[in-house]
Order: sequence, then structure tokens, then C-alpha cells
Amino acid sequence: MNVKRMFLVIVAVVSMAVFFGVNAYAGWYTCSVEMAGPGGGTTIYVNLSHSAFSNRWFIASSEKQNEILATALAAMSNNTRVYVYLGSTDALSYIQAMYMTTYSATGSAMDDVQFPEITDMPQP
Repeated sequence: MNVKRMFLVIVAVVSMAVFFGVNAYAGWYTCSVEMAGPGGGTTIYVNLSHSAFSNRWFIASSEKQNEILATALAAMSNNTRVYVYLGSTDALSYIQAMYMTTYSATGSAMDDVQFPEITDMPQP
């Protein structure tokens, strides 16, 4: 009986890992803005593409949603990339900060740029 239980526990744990996946870490990502605008209510949605994901929707942090929307629209108009701080790369995660950039997504030049720490920002 103990072997069966142990087997079921292992199967359950592995299944949870497969179905829920591993969340990507919060951090800075260089992305292309595909679409941006208001959704239902007062929520601002931004569709971003990166080498690790494509056409994924994110939510602008409520404290900075006007600034994030303006930056996203300006990046689309100027055909430039943005450097965003994402809480996670999972769909519908929050965008905490966004900057326009002329650096390429694959370039290493961004390693030399000092961006502000996003450690004490309140969660939306």
C-alpha cells in the first residue's frame, strides 16, 4: 500500500508541475509592442513580443497605466522597442515600468544600462 501511495503522490506532483508550469522570473525584457489600449473598465492592456514569447497580453500597473500606455503608443508610432519590467512573463502579468529604447532585443548593450530597482513597488 505504501508503494502505491508514494507512486500517486509522485504522479500528482509531476502533474501539477506540468499543468501549472514554472513561472518566469520578474525582470527587465526588451520587447516589441504589438498592440495597446484600454480594455474593460479602467484596465490598460499591452500586447508584447519577445524572443521568449510572442503576442502575449500584459496589464499596465494601475499606478502608471497612463504613462505605460503613452510609452507603448509612442513606441508603436516610432517603430521602436520598449524595455519593460514584468512581474512575470505569464500572460496577464503586470507591467511595472516601461522605457522606449533603440537597442536590439538580442544585443548585449542593455547590460551596461543602469535602470531603477523595482523592489518596493506596490502590486496593482
